[in-house]
Amino acid sequence: EYLATGMNSTRAAVCLAIGEKIDPNDITPQWQQVAIERAVITEPGLIESIKGVEDALQVPGVKHIFFNLNTGDTVQPMRSNIGKVANIIAVADTRQHAEEIVAAALSKIAITISQPALV
Repeated sequence: EYLATGMNSTRAAVCLAIGEKIDPNDITPQWQQVAIERAVITEPGLIESIKGVEDALQVPGVKHIFFNLNTGDTVQPMRSNIGKVANIIAVADTRQHAEEIVAAALSKIAITISQPALV
């Protein structure tokens, strides 16, 4: 919510719950953008290397890249939302532009996988 609007309704809700005054800026949009999260999903197997993350972080509009697995970890076959290798968060004026930003970031990341995981 904050990346898209500048609002922090969670902080406002906590303030309300504990009897503190709510900052009007926490519930008033400061800007209007699109924020998206996209998964980095690979084939199952052992992660031998992850390269290009610093380059991906330099793509304008990329706000965060969170890795759930790292070099040496085993990627299991996807069974739930938890099996993602990483998440990319991007912000732009339109959804299409945000999707293009994620695609540009993904094109810079190279994840080498070997030894398919045993199920």
